[in-house]
Amino acid sequence: MALSVRQLGHGVIVVLIVGIVLYVMNTKVAVVNIIGTLIADQRAQLHSLLDDQVHRRMWLLDLTQLRHDIEAIPWVDRATIRRVFPDQIVVKVQPHQPVARWKDGFINREGHYFTRAPEWAQSLVHFNGDDTARQEILNFYQQYAAPFAKANAKIDRISQDATYGWRLFIRDGIEVVLGFEQPMNRARTVLSAIRSGLLTRHLDTTYIDMRYEFGLALR
Repeated sequence: MALSVRQLGHGVIVVLIVGIVLYVMNTKVAVVNIIGTLIADQRAQLHSLLDDQVHRRMWLLDLTQLRHDIEAIPWVDRATIRRVFPDQIVVKVQPHQPVARWKDGFINREGHYFTRAPEWAQSLVHFNGDDTARQEILNFYQQYAAPFAKANAKIDRISQDATYGWRLFIRDGIEVVLGFEQPMNRARTVLSAIRSGLLTRHLDTTYIDMRYEFGLALR
């Protein structure tokens, strides 16, 4: 039975569609493109994780699992991953942005701890204390960092000891002892004193003790 032109046309279309589907299903990953502001060892770690995906079939990739694997890396905040046909996967990674040093690592503005950061992060404020105090110290810093810096008394270090006593170290290594009672109120008091010229009048000050009901002590 002779086939009509329309039937032949439909047959060609079916063959083309099947061919395209087979091509897509069998296309293998040739390129892994990593996007993000990353330092060299971070990029190398991602390539170590992702390069074994090269030569795997594009359609069989579990992108959700790959994203979970990437976000499980301690310094990664979030990641997205997508296929770009014909043979590429694109990974966009947002690393944690450090705001402070914490013990041997860093924390971001949400208080998440991670261990790898750019070299410039070594100059950030340093927090010391028990892990349970990390968020409290961060909240304190976020509230007072700008006012102290504006008063030319930049906070370089904040510590909370085993008795929950607070200490600040500001410009030129000056130690400010807040103690464990009402550290926020005492911080406001010493900030007010600094704004009024305390450090200008007492240039040799290395120690400020705020653990007094009325006033403060200098050394």
